[in-house]
Amino acid sequence: MPMKTNHRFLMSAALAFVAVLGCSSASLAQSDSQNSGTTAKQHKQAASSHKVWTNDDLASVRSPADAYVEAKQQQAGKSGESVQTVSAKQPVASGHKVYPSAALSNPKTPADADRMIAWEERDISGQQDYLASLKKEIDEAPAGERKDRLLEVFQKRQQILADTQNELKNLQAKKQDLVKPPADNNSASSEQPPQ
Repeated sequence: MPMKTNHRFLMSAALAFVAVLGCSSASLAQSDSQNSGTTAKQHKQAASSHKVWTNDDLASVRSPADAYVEAKQQQAGKSGESVQTVSAKQPVASGHKVYPSAALSNPKTPADADRMIAWEERDISGQQDYLASLKKEIDEAPAGERKDRLLEVFQKRQQILADTQNELKNLQAKKQDLVKPPADNNSASSEQPPQ
């Protein structure tokens, strides 16, 4: 009989364990559903608070320099002057000078050519300064990946400098063409009588 008592005791303990487990899982499930409801609300709030930018909103993030450039562009459009010309004449509100765009290959007048040549000369000077500092950094760098990378950059920058120097030579040649008076074919034909 003691065996039956142990068996009953074990059975009642198992049933009690299952009952406790069932209650705790039900309360845990209820807690999870409440938490998931809260999490869903948080996600909805986060989604609704996400900012969608419109063109109207972009005006609020513009800097004073942007407004200045836009005003100059509008003035240039009204007066028929090119935007590049206005930008090159006036300093930007931040104090930095605006240089003409990179379209430096086709001057229309000798003055344009002079301005473009000056631009190229400043560019070449800056590139030479950069190459000198890069060379110094290469000399001081220990052997390894960094030095190899610096040498690679140095070679690429030397090629860019050579290309810029060629552009300068082309601009100087174009300036010479603009300075030369055009050859009159009419004067040559007037000297020779028609036969």
